[in-house]
Amino acid sequence: MRITLPLTKDLTLILSKEEHGYADVLEAMEEAEWVDVVTYNLGSESGKLLTRLRELKKPIIRVVTNVPNRLAQYWGNGGETIKKNFRKNFKAYKNMLHPGLFHTTPETFFNPSNHAKIILTDSIGYVGSSNFSEASADKFECGVLITCPETIKQVRTEFVDEIIQYSHPTDMSALKEATIFIGDIRTDLARLMVSLGDQLAGSNGQHPTLESLQEIIDVIDAIEGGLLCLDEYSEHEKSSELLSQVSEVIDIQSLRKLRDLLEHYDSHLLELAEFSVEDFINSYLNEPEIAKEAYDEHVDKYIQLATNAAEDKEQQLHDAAKKELKEAASLATRFVRSSENALEKMKELENSIWDFDNT
Repeated sequence: MRITLPLTKDLTLILSKEEHGYADVLEAMEEAEWVDVVTYNLGSESGKLLTRLRELKKPIIRVVTNVPNRLAQYWGNGGETIKKNFRKNFKAYKNMLHPGLFHTTPETFFNPSNHAKIILTDSIGYVGSSNFSEASADKFECGVLITCPETIKQVRTEFVDEIIQYSHPTDMSALKEATIFIGDIRTDLARLMVSLGDQLAGSNGQHPTLESLQEIIDVIDAIEGGLLCLDEYSEHEKSSELLSQVSEVIDIQSLRKLRDLLEHYDSHLLELAEFSVEDFINSYLNEPEIAKEAYDEHVDKYIQLATNAAEDKEQQLHDAAKKELKEAASLATRFVRSSENALEKMKELENSIWDFDNT
């Protein structure tokens, strides 16, 4: 399905489903002088976009992509799983964009914060909601087809060039990957802490789950694991000095205290996450002294007493957990702030290694 709505002589709004709204751009690539692609998701190896780009012999090609699902994991398997999946997904995207797979050598970039979808040639362009993957064809997608050369040039210089300035070449070093990983994961930690606060701010009966606490613990483990990969650069004299500065700047102790707070046997957050009203009521009614009285006409009375006791206990845990959350949030904030400085040091370290390797 393809519905077109002309906006001007050179701009057409397209609604598509079960086909790509940018198909006209794919067709125009063969005769193009240049091709720019900015996307969140490249799709599969056999997808139409990658297949088309690899076939091209004439145009200058630039591709900017995010790496979707780079932090995906099965919760509960620990931070090592996060790190492995991150590296696996990064490697998969690097392989898809390997220069040897193209007739003409493309300029390829990763941008971890990109969600824009732009595909341009010097004669036609498309800006819209659609990822340039096969899966996007199954969804309703909407975009604007541009045929005005001047407008296309403006989109390229003011949008695409700007995004590229904040992107990283796909042949980045392991240290650059580590920098992106630490940036991603610290953002994830901040998000999870906000989510934990939202759970505690909810109505009575809503509280954190063991899974939500484990997510935070796994992220903490992954951050520590990501920092460990810096050790491989210690052989350089310049980088050794900067590595020690990274270690001094980043507040890893706050991170470890946060993990201890969540994992400790007397953690109120953990106790609240494990608390079950139903289990508490059953345990209450099975107390020997209560069990002797809670029968026949007294059953409803003792069930109500048990329910009241369970609600009181849950509220106590809830209040204690809120106080503990403040401490947890303070520790997380200290780490997030310190990691800003650490990331700057890591960028400096990357430049130091580059200078060292090119002297």
